Amino acid sequence: MRDLAQGRLGARVRASLDCPGQDPLREDLDGICDALNTLGEELQATVVSRNEYERALRELAQAQTQLVHAAKLAAIGQLAAGVAHELNQPLQIIALTLDELRDAVLAGDQNDTLEFLDLIEAQVTRGGTVVGRLLTFSRKDDAGGAALISINDVVTKAMGVLRAQCAASGIQIEERLDPNICPIPCKGGELLQVVANLVINARDALLDTAAPVIVVQTFSEDNCIGIEVSDNGPGIAGADLERIFEPFYTTKSIGVGTGLGLSIVHGIVDRHGGTIEVHSELGHGARLRVVLPK
Repeated sequence: MRDLAQGRLGARVRASLDCPGQDPLREDLDGICDALNTLGEELQATVVSRNEYERALRELAQAQTQLVHAAKLAAIGQLAAGVAHELNQPLQIIALTLDELRDAVLAGDQNDTLEFLDLIEAQVTRGGTVVGRLLTFSRKDDAGGAALISINDVVTKAMGVLRAQCAASGIQIEERLDPNICPIPCKGGELLQVVANLVINARDALLDTAAPVIVVQTFSEDNCIGIEVSDNGPGIAGADLERIFEPFYTTKSIGVGTGLGLSIVHGIVDRHGGTIEVHSELGHGARLRVVLPK
């Protein structure tokens, strides 16, 4: 009995008392022993179930993290064309400048040589900035807690990568950042993914739209702040609105998107204690509004 009391749930109580002439007492003690043994078995099963439950939760959290990162990499694949375009411009300038630099060196013109070297250095820095912004998307968030981050900074970083790709598709981008936004505790990499997925979805919806426009803005209201992405595309049908956050649900053509973007966005926003709202009518564009607590 002492073993059970000390937490050794595999122990069992044995009714081996010798009580001659006291059969009722023996029966009572046997009943108590049986009850204690049954309780010990139930507690042992409960502990095993709890351990299995906790292990399942850990595995689920790990799988969720891997899924978020996989969706992030899928988004990066969609950004590749825009990044290639951004990198191509400084590379072309460097190639042209090298010809001029070679002539300046052969002519012994020190001033032109230094000027061309400065120009090449500036383009190398420009290219490094483009790559750095892309790496920001691919990098996994630290396993630690959240940090104080301004969502204005998050939007600026995201649009640094997305703007060129949208421009290549003929889409006008408008940024409207609320100057009164205060930093909030969050995971910047995850919110970066939220903005990227919302803008990519808007971009894909505008492929057949004349004079396409995407508006990305931040706002501050009472005890919350947020990010809103709207477009002037074809809008979303009511039946699709009900399923828009379901994993793998998509209305895009085969080979375009994964159907995970908005599902991942919903999960990230939920983990940050926020909500996401969708406002849309067919023929009147769409507006997705992420609301986060301060």
